[in-house]
This record gives sequence, structure tokens and C-alpha cells, in this order.
Amino acid sequence: MSVLLLAAAVGCGVSGTLLVKLSAGFRRWWPSVGSLIAYAGATVLLARLVEMLPVGVVYAVWTGIAAIVLLVVDRLFFGERLGWRHGVGVGLVVAGITLINFGGGL
Repeated sequence: MSVLLLAAAVGCGVSGTLLVKLSAGFRRWWPSVGSLIAYAGATVLLARLVEMLPVGVVYAVWTGIAAIVLLVVDRLFFGERLGWRHGVGVGLVVAGITLINFGGGL
């Protein structure tokens, strides 16, 4: 159950961030409203998750996975150039999430 809630929270967080980018600094109405709704959904889901798991574990895994997804989406859809430092960073995030999971987090 916690993995499904986490996946939904990541989806809401990623959606909210992408909508912020599309809102042009909150000058475009619909992406702005959508981002607020997506972030509200992420907050509700994270609130449920911290009832089941330690808050540090939830937040670290949520932000790590969302950051990786956003890096990939940014590269694929917005043409962001990724260097070797990005690859090292992603590797470190994956290693950290793996260590958290082996520590009994999720």
C-alpha cells in the first residue's frame, strides 16, 4: 500500500512541477491552477504516508524519485542537456534510496 501511495505522490509532485514550468511564472491560468491542485494532492498523499513510515524516509525517497523523473522528462521534452555530473548525481540518489530501503524504510 505504501509503495502505491508513494508512486501517486511522486506523480502528483512531478505533475505539479511540470505545470509550474508551463505556467510561465503563474501568468498562465490553467497550468497555475493545475500545479496547485497537483501539489495539494501530493501533500495529502505524503500526509498519509508519514502515518505509516518515518517522515525522513518518506521525504527522502519522494524527493529523490521525483528529481530523477524530472531530470529525464526535462531531457526528453524540454531538451535540457545532461552531463556526467547529472549521471553521478542520479547514481548517488539511487544508491541512497536503495540503502534506505535495505534499512527497512519501505
